[in-house]
Amino acid sequence: MWGRSLGAYAPRSGLAQYHTAPPCLGLNRQCPRLGLHYQRISRTPDFAIALGDVVAEAFRILRESLVMTEMTPDDLDTVAKWHFAVGGLKTQSDLIELAAAVRLERLRTFPTRTELTSHLNSPLVAGLMQHYGEDVVQHELVIDAAETDDPQFIPRLAGLILAGLRIRTGAEILCPAVCDRSWSDLRRAAPNSCLAYRVEPAMYAHKFEGLTVVTADDLGWVRDNLKDLLALEDELRFRTALEALCTYLHAANYRMMAAQLWAGIEALFDVTYEISFRLPLLAALLLEKRGPACRDRRTEIHELYKQRSKAVHGGKISEDELKDHVSKTRQLLAQLLSNIVTRGSLPTADEFTDLTVMP
Repeated sequence: MWGRSLGAYAPRSGLAQYHTAPPCLGLNRQCPRLGLHYQRISRTPDFAIALGDVVAEAFRILRESLVMTEMTPDDLDTVAKWHFAVGGLKTQSDLIELAAAVRLERLRTFPTRTELTSHLNSPLVAGLMQHYGEDVVQHELVIDAAETDDPQFIPRLAGLILAGLRIRTGAEILCPAVCDRSWSDLRRAAPNSCLAYRVEPAMYAHKFEGLTVVTADDLGWVRDNLKDLLALEDELRFRTALEALCTYLHAANYRMMAAQLWAGIEALFDVTYEISFRLPLLAALLLEKRGPACRDRRTEIHELYKQRSKAVHGGKISEDELKDHVSKTRQLLAQLLSNIVTRGSLPTADEFTDLTVMP
Protein backbone atom coordinates (compact mmCIF):
# COMPACT_ATOMS: atom_id res chain seq x y z
CA MET A 1 0.00 0.00 0.00
CA TRP A 2 2.76 2.42 0.95
CA GLY A 3 4.70 1.73 -2.26
CA ARG A 4 1.71 2.30 -4.48
CA SER A 5 0.66 5.47 -2.63
CA LEU A 6 4.16 6.95 -2.66
CA GLY A 7 4.52 6.06 -6.33
CA ALA A 8 2.41 9.10 -7.13
CA TYR A 9 5.35 11.17 -5.89
CA ALA A 10 8.05 9.48 -8.03
CA PRO A 11 11.12 11.52 -9.11
CA ARG A 12 9.94 11.88 -12.70
CA SER A 13 7.02 14.04 -11.58
CA GLY A 14 9.26 16.61 -9.90
CA LEU A 15 9.15 16.01 -6.15
CA ALA A 16 10.11 19.57 -5.23
CA GLN A 17 6.72 20.84 -6.39
CA TYR A 18 4.99 19.15 -3.42
CA HIS A 19 5.29 21.67 -0.60
CA THR A 20 2.85 19.89 1.72
CA ALA A 21 2.85 16.28 2.88
CA PRO A 22 1.30 13.67 0.55
CA PRO A 23 -2.32 12.92 1.50
CA CYS A 24 -1.44 9.24 2.11
CA LEU A 25 0.77 10.24 5.06
CA GLY A 26 -1.84 12.49 6.67
CA LEU A 27 0.98 14.36 8.37
CA ASN A 28 -0.40 17.88 8.12
CA ARG A 29 -3.49 16.84 10.06
CA GLN A 30 -2.22 14.15 12.47
CA CYS A 31 1.20 15.65 13.21
CA PRO A 32 1.62 19.28 12.11
CA ARG A 33 5.30 19.44 13.09
CA LEU A 34 6.12 16.41 10.95
CA GLY A 35 4.17 17.98 8.10
CA LEU A 36 6.24 21.16 8.32
CA HIS A 37 9.41 19.07 8.31
CA TYR A 38 8.18 17.42 5.11
CA GLN A 39 7.65 20.85 3.54
CA ARG A 40 11.27 21.77 4.31
CA ILE A 41 12.88 18.59 3.01
CA SER A 42 10.74 18.56 -0.15
CA ARG A 43 12.96 21.39 -1.41
CA THR A 44 16.26 19.56 -0.76
CA PRO A 45 18.37 17.53 -3.24
CA ASP A 46 18.38 14.51 -0.91
CA PHE A 47 14.61 14.39 -0.78
CA ALA A 48 14.33 10.64 -1.49
CA ILE A 49 16.56 9.79 1.50
CA ALA A 50 14.91 12.32 3.77
CA LEU A 51 11.46 11.02 2.82
CA GLY A 52 12.43 7.64 4.24
CA ASP A 53 13.17 9.34 7.58
CA VAL A 54 9.78 11.05 7.49
CA VAL A 55 7.98 7.76 6.84
CA ALA A 56 9.93 6.08 9.66
CA GLU A 57 8.97 8.89 12.03
CA ALA A 58 5.34 8.64 10.95
CA PHE A 59 5.34 4.93 11.79
CA ARG A 60 6.98 5.69 15.17
CA ILE A 61 4.20 8.15 16.01
CA LEU A 62 1.56 5.65 14.93
CA ARG A 63 3.19 2.88 16.98
CA GLU A 64 3.24 5.08 20.10
CA SER A 65 -0.42 5.99 19.60
CA LEU A 66 -1.31 2.28 19.50
CA VAL A 67 0.53 1.64 22.76
CA MET A 68 -1.01 4.63 24.60
CA THR A 69 -4.35 2.99 25.40
CA GLU A 70 -4.78 3.79 29.10
CA MET A 71 -5.84 7.00 30.80
CA THR A 72 -2.87 8.42 32.72
CA PRO A 73 -2.98 9.66 36.34
CA ASP A 74 -2.20 13.18 35.13
CA ASP A 75 -5.12 13.08 32.70
CA LEU A 76 -7.46 11.88 35.41
CA ASP A 77 -6.42 14.76 37.67
CA THR A 78 -6.82 17.48 35.04
CA VAL A 79 -9.72 16.52 32.73
CA ALA A 80 -13.09 17.93 33.82
CA LYS A 81 -15.37 15.33 32.22
CA TRP A 82 -14.92 11.91 30.67
CA HIS A 83 -17.22 10.58 27.96
CA PHE A 84 -17.29 6.78 27.67
CA ALA A 85 -18.75 5.66 24.32
CA VAL A 86 -21.35 2.94 24.96
CA GLY A 87 -22.82 0.61 22.36
CA GLY A 88 -25.49 -2.08 22.31
CA LEU A 89 -28.28 -0.23 24.08
CA LYS A 90 -31.00 2.34 23.51
CA THR A 91 -33.01 4.56 25.83
CA GLN A 92 -36.42 6.19 25.76
CA SER A 93 -35.06 9.56 26.89
CA ASP A 94 -32.09 11.69 25.92
CA LEU A 95 -30.59 11.68 29.42
CA ILE A 96 -30.80 9.37 32.43
CA GLU A 97 -29.07 10.50 35.60
CA LEU A 98 -27.45 7.88 37.79
CA ALA A 99 -25.96 10.34 40.30
CA ALA A 100 -24.94 13.99 40.48
CA ALA A 101 -21.67 13.22 38.70
CA VAL A 102 -22.81 10.39 36.41
CA ARG A 103 -25.35 10.26 33.61
CA LEU A 104 -26.13 8.28 30.49
CA GLU A 105 -26.71 10.52 27.46
CA ARG A 106 -27.92 9.73 23.97
CA LEU A 107 -25.54 11.04 21.30
CA ARG A 108 -27.07 13.92 19.36
CA THR A 109 -24.92 13.03 16.37
CA PHE A 110 -22.28 10.40 15.72
CA PRO A 111 -18.87 11.82 14.75
CA THR A 112 -17.97 11.63 11.09
CA ARG A 113 -14.86 9.89 9.86
CA THR A 114 -13.19 13.26 9.26
CA GLU A 115 -14.03 14.45 12.78
CA LEU A 116 -12.61 11.28 14.32
CA THR A 117 -9.36 11.30 12.37
CA SER A 118 -8.85 15.07 12.57
CA HIS A 119 -9.68 15.83 16.20
CA LEU A 120 -8.72 12.73 18.21
CA ASN A 121 -5.13 12.25 19.37
CA SER A 122 -5.39 8.50 18.72
CA PRO A 123 -5.71 6.89 15.25
CA LEU A 124 -6.46 3.61 17.05
CA VAL A 125 -9.56 5.07 18.74
CA ALA A 126 -10.66 6.77 15.53
CA GLY A 127 -10.54 3.39 13.79
CA LEU A 128 -12.43 1.64 16.60
CA MET A 129 -15.25 4.17 16.57
CA GLN A 130 -15.53 3.95 12.78
CA HIS A 131 -15.57 0.13 13.04
CA TYR A 132 -18.72 0.13 15.20
CA GLY A 133 -20.47 3.21 13.81
CA GLU A 134 -23.69 4.93 14.75
CA ASP A 135 -25.85 1.81 14.43
CA VAL A 136 -24.14 0.34 17.51
CA VAL A 137 -22.72 3.26 19.52
CA GLN A 138 -25.59 5.62 20.35
CA HIS A 139 -24.81 6.71 23.93
CA GLU A 140 -22.07 7.98 26.18
CA LEU A 141 -21.60 7.53 29.91
CA VAL A 142 -20.57 10.94 31.20
CA ILE A 143 -18.63 11.19 34.48
CA ASP A 144 -17.97 14.65 35.90
CA ALA A 145 -14.54 14.50 37.53
CA ALA A 146 -15.15 17.73 39.46
CA GLU A 147 -18.08 16.08 41.28
CA THR A 148 -16.22 12.91 42.27
CA ASP A 149 -14.20 12.39 45.45
CA ASP A 150 -11.37 10.60 43.67
CA PRO A 151 -10.77 11.25 39.94
CA GLN A 152 -8.35 8.30 39.85
CA PHE A 153 -11.31 6.00 40.55
CA ILE A 154 -13.20 7.10 37.40
CA PRO A 155 -12.06 4.23 35.09
CA ARG A 156 -13.09 1.63 37.65
CA LEU A 157 -16.35 3.45 38.37
CA ALA A 158 -17.24 3.39 34.68
CA GLY A 159 -16.37 -0.31 34.53
CA LEU A 160 -18.58 -1.09 37.53
CA ILE A 161 -21.53 0.84 36.09
CA LEU A 162 -21.29 -0.94 32.75
CA ALA A 163 -20.88 -4.28 34.52
CA GLY A 164 -23.99 -3.50 36.54
CA LEU A 165 -25.94 -2.73 33.36
CA ARG A 166 -24.80 -6.00 31.81
CA ILE A 167 -25.97 -7.88 34.90
CA ARG A 168 -29.27 -6.05 35.23
CA THR A 169 -30.31 -6.21 31.57
CA GLY A 170 -28.41 -9.20 30.19
CA ALA A 171 -27.62 -6.94 27.24
CA GLU A 172 -24.74 -7.07 24.80
CA ILE A 173 -22.95 -3.88 25.85
CA LEU A 174 -19.56 -2.65 24.77
CA CYS A 175 -17.44 0.40 25.55
CA PRO A 176 -14.82 0.89 22.82
CA ALA A 177 -13.31 4.21 23.92
CA VAL A 178 -13.34 7.24 26.19
CA CYS A 179 -12.75 10.89 25.32
CA ASP A 180 -12.34 14.14 27.23
CA ARG A 181 -14.97 15.73 24.98
CA SER A 182 -18.48 14.66 24.04
CA TRP A 183 -18.52 12.35 21.02
CA SER A 184 -21.32 14.54 19.66
CA ASP A 185 -19.16 17.64 19.80
CA LEU A 186 -15.80 16.73 18.23
CA ARG A 187 -16.25 19.13 15.33
CA ARG A 188 -15.82 22.11 17.66
CA ALA A 189 -12.42 20.93 18.90
CA ALA A 190 -9.04 22.02 17.59
CA PRO A 191 -7.25 19.51 15.35
CA ASN A 192 -5.62 16.60 17.17
CA SER A 193 -6.63 18.07 20.55
CA CYS A 194 -9.08 15.54 22.00
CA LEU A 195 -7.66 13.02 24.45
CA ALA A 196 -9.05 9.61 23.54
CA TYR A 197 -8.19 6.16 24.84
CA ARG A 198 -9.26 2.64 24.02
CA VAL A 199 -11.33 0.97 26.74
CA GLU A 200 -12.10 -2.42 25.19
CA PRO A 201 -10.45 -4.19 22.23
CA ALA A 202 -12.17 -4.37 18.86
CA MET A 203 -14.87 -7.01 18.42
CA TYR A 204 -14.80 -8.81 15.06
CA ALA A 205 -16.47 -12.21 15.57
CA HIS A 206 -19.95 -10.94 16.42
CA LYS A 207 -22.39 -8.48 14.88
CA PHE A 208 -25.09 -6.65 16.82
CA GLU A 209 -28.53 -7.35 15.40
CA GLY A 210 -30.56 -5.38 17.91
CA LEU A 211 -30.16 -2.91 20.75
CA THR A 212 -31.45 -3.50 24.30
CA VAL A 213 -33.66 -0.89 25.92
CA VAL A 214 -32.19 0.47 29.16
CA THR A 215 -34.53 2.35 31.52
CA ALA A 216 -34.15 4.69 34.47
CA ASP A 217 -35.11 1.73 36.71
CA ASP A 218 -32.16 -0.24 35.33
CA LEU A 219 -29.74 2.56 36.17
CA GLY A 220 -31.42 2.92 39.56
CA TRP A 221 -30.74 -0.76 40.25
CA VAL A 222 -27.09 -0.26 39.32
CA ARG A 223 -26.83 2.79 41.60
CA ASP A 224 -28.46 1.00 44.55
CA ASN A 225 -26.24 -2.08 44.20
CA LEU A 226 -22.95 -0.41 43.27
CA LYS A 227 -21.52 -0.79 46.78
CA ASP A 228 -22.29 -4.52 46.91
CA LEU A 229 -20.93 -5.00 43.40
CA LEU A 230 -17.68 -3.33 44.43
CA ALA A 231 -17.39 -5.50 47.55
CA LEU A 232 -18.17 -8.72 45.66
CA GLU A 233 -15.33 -8.03 43.22
CA ASP A 234 -12.96 -9.09 46.00
CA GLU A 235 -14.38 -12.63 45.74
CA LEU A 236 -12.38 -14.54 43.13
CA ARG A 237 -15.31 -16.73 42.07
CA PHE A 238 -17.58 -13.73 41.55
CA ARG A 239 -14.87 -11.72 39.80
CA THR A 240 -14.21 -14.61 37.40
CA ALA A 241 -17.90 -14.83 36.52
CA LEU A 242 -18.19 -11.05 36.11
CA GLU A 243 -15.15 -10.88 33.82
CA ALA A 244 -16.61 -13.68 31.72
CA LEU A 245 -19.82 -11.70 31.25
CA CYS A 246 -18.04 -8.42 30.50
CA THR A 247 -15.42 -9.70 28.06
CA TYR A 248 -16.89 -12.71 26.23
CA LEU A 249 -17.82 -10.62 23.18
CA HIS A 250 -14.14 -10.22 22.35
CA ALA A 251 -13.53 -13.96 21.99
CA ALA A 252 -12.49 -15.25 18.57
CA ASN A 253 -15.74 -17.08 17.74
CA TYR A 254 -19.03 -18.31 19.23
CA ARG A 255 -17.53 -21.55 20.54
CA MET A 256 -14.94 -19.57 22.51
CA MET A 257 -17.66 -17.20 23.73
CA ALA A 258 -19.67 -20.17 25.02
CA ALA A 259 -16.61 -21.62 26.76
CA GLN A 260 -15.92 -18.32 28.49
CA LEU A 261 -19.51 -17.81 29.66
CA TRP A 262 -19.74 -21.34 31.04
CA ALA A 263 -16.41 -20.87 32.83
CA GLY A 264 -18.05 -17.92 34.58
CA ILE A 265 -21.12 -19.95 35.56
CA GLU A 266 -19.06 -22.86 36.85
CA ALA A 267 -16.91 -20.48 38.91
CA LEU A 268 -19.97 -19.32 40.85
CA PHE A 269 -20.80 -22.84 42.03
CA ASP A 270 -17.33 -24.33 42.39
CA VAL A 271 -18.67 -27.76 41.37
CA THR A 272 -15.92 -30.32 40.77
CA TYR A 273 -17.86 -33.58 40.28
CA GLU A 274 -21.18 -34.65 38.71
CA ILE A 275 -21.18 -31.22 37.08
CA SER A 276 -23.85 -31.93 34.45
CA PHE A 277 -26.29 -32.94 37.23
CA ARG A 278 -25.34 -30.68 40.13
CA LEU A 279 -24.74 -27.40 38.33
CA PRO A 280 -28.22 -27.17 36.68
CA LEU A 281 -29.83 -28.16 39.98
CA LEU A 282 -27.95 -25.57 42.07
CA ALA A 283 -28.48 -22.84 39.49
CA ALA A 284 -32.23 -23.54 39.40
CA LEU A 285 -32.45 -23.55 43.21
CA LEU A 286 -30.63 -20.21 43.33
CA LEU A 287 -33.01 -18.62 40.81
CA GLU A 288 -36.36 -20.18 41.76
CA LYS A 289 -38.23 -21.32 44.85
CA ARG A 290 -38.81 -25.05 45.16
CA GLY A 291 -41.71 -26.18 43.05
CA PRO A 292 -42.74 -26.59 39.40
CA ALA A 293 -40.97 -23.39 38.29
CA CYS A 294 -37.70 -24.60 39.82
CA ARG A 295 -38.09 -28.04 38.20
CA ASP A 296 -38.71 -26.46 34.78
CA ARG A 297 -35.74 -24.12 35.19
CA ARG A 298 -33.50 -27.05 36.13
CA THR A 299 -34.57 -28.93 32.98
CA GLU A 300 -33.94 -25.84 30.85
CA ILE A 301 -30.44 -25.31 32.25
CA HIS A 302 -29.64 -29.03 31.93
CA GLU A 303 -30.52 -28.93 28.20
CA LEU A 304 -28.41 -25.80 27.81
CA TYR A 305 -25.49 -27.55 29.49
CA LYS A 306 -25.78 -30.55 27.17
CA GLN A 307 -25.59 -28.17 24.21
CA ARG A 308 -22.57 -26.56 25.84
CA SER A 309 -20.66 -29.84 25.50
CA LYS A 310 -21.16 -29.80 21.73
CA ALA A 311 -20.17 -26.15 21.46
CA VAL A 312 -17.05 -26.32 23.62
CA HIS A 313 -15.75 -29.75 22.60
CA GLY A 314 -16.03 -29.33 18.83
CA GLY A 315 -19.31 -31.18 18.28
CA LYS A 316 -21.40 -30.65 15.17
CA ILE A 317 -23.62 -27.60 15.66
CA SER A 318 -24.71 -24.85 13.27
CA GLU A 319 -23.56 -21.25 13.54
CA ASP A 320 -27.11 -20.08 14.26
CA GLU A 321 -27.44 -22.64 17.05
CA LEU A 322 -24.13 -21.49 18.50
CA LYS A 323 -25.22 -17.87 18.42
CA ASP A 324 -28.52 -18.73 20.13
CA HIS A 325 -26.67 -20.81 22.73
CA VAL A 326 -24.35 -17.90 23.53
CA SER A 327 -27.33 -15.56 23.95
CA LYS A 328 -29.16 -17.93 26.33
CA THR A 329 -26.00 -18.64 28.32
CA ARG A 330 -25.28 -14.92 28.67
CA GLN A 331 -28.79 -14.37 29.99
CA LEU A 332 -28.37 -17.21 32.48
CA LEU A 333 -25.06 -15.86 33.79
CA ALA A 334 -26.52 -12.35 34.09
CA GLN A 335 -29.50 -13.68 36.07
CA LEU A 336 -27.26 -15.61 38.44
CA LEU A 337 -25.03 -12.59 39.03
CA SER A 338 -28.07 -10.36 39.55
CA ASN A 339 -29.38 -12.71 42.23
CA ILE A 340 -26.01 -12.76 43.99
CA VAL A 341 -25.60 -8.96 43.85
CA THR A 342 -29.11 -8.44 45.22
CA ARG A 343 -28.48 -10.77 48.17
CA GLY A 344 -25.05 -9.17 48.67
CA SER A 345 -22.99 -12.34 48.95
CA LEU A 346 -22.00 -15.56 47.23
CA PRO A 347 -23.81 -18.64 48.59
CA THR A 348 -21.49 -20.80 50.66
CA ALA A 349 -21.09 -24.55 50.26
CA ASP A 350 -23.34 -25.07 53.31
CA GLU A 351 -26.00 -22.79 51.84
CA PHE A 352 -25.96 -24.76 48.60
CA THR A 353 -26.33 -27.95 50.64
CA ASP A 354 -29.33 -26.46 52.44
CA LEU A 355 -30.86 -25.47 49.13
CA THR A 356 -30.51 -29.04 47.94
CA VAL A 357 -31.72 -31.06 50.93
CA MET A 358 -33.73 -28.74 53.20
CA PRO A 359 -37.48 -28.25 52.63
